[in-house]
Order: sequence, then structure tokens, then C-alpha cells
Amino acid sequence: MGLVPRALDGLSVLDLATFVAAPFCATLLGEFGAEVIKVEQPGRGDDLRRLGTPVREGLSYWWLVESRNKKSITCNLRVPEGQALIKRLAAAADVLAENFRPGTLERWQLGWDELRGVNPALVMVRISAFGQTGPYRERPGFGRIAAAMSGISYLSGYPDRPPVSPGTPTIPDYLAGALGAFGALVALEHRRRTGQGQVVDLALYEPMLRMLDELVPVSRYASLTPRARMGLRAGEMVPLEKFLASWVLITFKIIYGPE
Repeated sequence: MGLVPRALDGLSVLDLATFVAAPFCATLLGEFGAEVIKVEQPGRGDDLRRLGTPVREGLSYWWLVESRNKKSITCNLRVPEGQALIKRLAAAADVLAENFRPGTLERWQLGWDELRGVNPALVMVRISAFGQTGPYRERPGFGRIAAAMSGISYLSGYPDRPPVSPGTPTIPDYLAGALGAFGALVALEHRRRTGQGQVVDLALYEPMLRMLDELVPVSRYASLTPRARMGLRAGEMVPLEKFLASWVLITFKIIYGPE
């Protein structure tokens, strides 16, 4: 039997990013069949190679997880020769993912205007701490900052203790990467209908803010005090709490209405 065709077979993705958020966007596209070309720094490679649990020097399990299904090259984006190479690759790419601080690619002559000039159908996914516009656009940021800015850190923990990071510090990065991939697919559908590419501009904190169910409109329009930290409880759903009994975690929940 032949290989089963995958949904994104034939799609070409150029991954200029590092660490987690935008690379994860490219990883997801690669898992569904896209050809992903990963651009790394000459000499040292991508920084994610040295984060997490090491396999050997210069290689970590984290790198292996997030860079599977990718083809790596090295390229110095700071020099004209490297910039010319990226433009040649972008001319044949469908999606380009990056997470530099806004303005960085523009200084290297690799911003949206330059890349659109060589490929009007390109979809460019740009993930940054605070987006490409606005008063905070030039500020750096990682997952912990995004969690705090979105409000999810304020809600995490117990009411009589300080806020904590929700789960692992990389949850905002992974969620931004997932929504970045979704944005790329939406933009590709727009391109299918119009022939035109576009920029997907995603701030790292925005997906976390979107996960806060009704909190934003309630705070804004109902003039209520923002929800406080609840520990293991679940607000108005009572009884709903987790109890640790030996090695078993038990959750009680009442389902209202007919089954």
C-alpha cells in the first residue's frame, strides 16, 4: 500500500523563528504534511537545541520534539548574502513563520513589504510579545509575561496566596503557535479565493486572553469585581472540587437538567 496523502502535502513553510511559539506553528503544519525548512544560526544552530533535557551536547529532547518533520539549513540573516537566500526561499514558499521583535526583519530588509515584493501570495505569520503595532510593540516577552498580561496568572492559585504561572510557563507559547497555525490556514483559504497573501499578526498574550471565557465582558459591562483565585474550586458550579485520596484524584460534579 502507498502512503496515505496528508492534508497539507505540497505546502511549503519557511521557519525563521526560534524557541517555541512560531516554531510550534510550523511544527503543526509539518505534522499534516507541509514541507518545513527550518533556518538556524550558523555555527551554533537554534537556541532550542540547548534547552530542556540534553540528549548530548548541542541536542535536546525539546529540540527533537519541536523540530520533527523539518529540514534544517543555516543562514545569517544579518548579512546581504543571507538576506538574498531568504528572499529566494520566500519566493517559492506558501507560509513564512517568524517571532523576532517587531522591526527586526525590516532592518534586515526582510519585512513584509520586501517579501511581498518577491511573492505576493505569501502568508507571513508574525508572533511577538505585543503585536506589530501599538505602544508595547518593541518590548520583548516570553510565556510568563504573556500569562501575566492576559490575566490568567492572576486567576491561578489559591485566594489567600500570590498568583502563580498556569501550568508550565510555555502554555502561552504553545497556544499562540496553535492559533498561529489556524491563522495561517485561514489566510491560505483567503489566498485560494483571491490569490493574495497576507500577514497573520499575533501577540503572545492574545490567545490566553481569549481563553478567559466571560471575564472580559463581565468586567467591562456588568461592572462586577473580577473573578478571584479559586484554588481547586470552580465558581458557581457547586459541588465541584478535587480531593486527593491516596493515589486517586476524584472530581464531583452535578449535572443540571435532563440527561
